[in-house]
Amino acid sequence: MFKLAKLEHYDFDLGLDLKTMHRKRIMAPEAFVQEIIKKIKCPYYLGVHKVRGAKGEPFIRVYDHKTAMMITLHGNLREYLDATK
Repeated sequence: MFKLAKLEHYDFDLGLDLKTMHRKRIMAPEAFVQEIIKKIKCPYYLGVHKVRGAKGEPFIRVYDHKTAMMITLHGNLREYLDATK
């Protein structure tokens, strides 16, 4: 429906490598999603870019230009979440 309404959105790579995360014990994917739920207050969508013959890349689609600008200024989503209280 968001696509049909032609709402402005911004896509960011989640930077999740599930194999590396489990091996290095950085953070469970569930904990990462819980952190996103707590810290991102605007509408968003978590999805996976489809890639033929391989697993897709996870991304977050943000529907607020201010939040998107802050993520861009911090460099990536992980740094933005770390800086947000």
